[in-house]
Amino acid sequence: MTAALISTFNVTTRPFAKTVCFIAAVFALLPAGGCGTYIAPANDAELKASLTDVLDLYSQRLRLVTQLTAIAKDNLKHGTSVLAAVASARAQIAAVNATPALANDPIAFERFDVAQRQLTEAVSALTVEAESEPRLNTDATFRALQGNLAVWATRIGSARTRYDEAAQIYNATLHTFPHNIAAKLYAEREKPLFTVSDRRPSGTLPHIDFRELRGALRV
Repeated sequence: MTAALISTFNVTTRPFAKTVCFIAAVFALLPAGGCGTYIAPANDAELKASLTDVLDLYSQRLRLVTQLTAIAKDNLKHGTSVLAAVASARAQIAAVNATPALANDPIAFERFDVAQRQLTEAVSALTVEAESEPRLNTDATFRALQGNLAVWATRIGSARTRYDEAAQIYNATLHTFPHNIAAKLYAEREKPLFTVSDRRPSGTLPHIDFRELRGALRV
């Protein structure tokens, strides 16, 4: 009789014990004294740092573009449309709050990525337009800026790859215990990725041929 009661007790309390274990696991995710704080995956700092690198490189590229377009504006006879395209892309980039917080806003992230691609295309078109202007082809500063932009394209491509790799690890972690529980509790979403279909192999500096610079600058 006693053995039967013990067996019945074990069966009926087993679901309760599982529930207690689950609750304990959830509370284990909350730091002592920081209840309600989301515990990010271990590579969260790496993810933010890699995106910061991408944004910094894009910011530096924008300064190069500003210098390039300033020279082109003074020398191009028929470059109004390409200069307008560059200005439009720059305006779209400025409209996005480009901070590491972009990783938490997939829509703003996509807008930023598209705007940067449009700027790349606009600068490429400007470069092609400049080929027909002898004064620009012989301008040492203009040519140096073109070369710098090609180098920056390689650096940006490498930085984007590092961010994508960090984001993929982060996203995979969200589906493993115990982060999968925390992600559901705090509605944590996967981080967006850069979509690069024409990325040049990183680490290979381009040969600066201005007739082919459209491809060299693509990021």
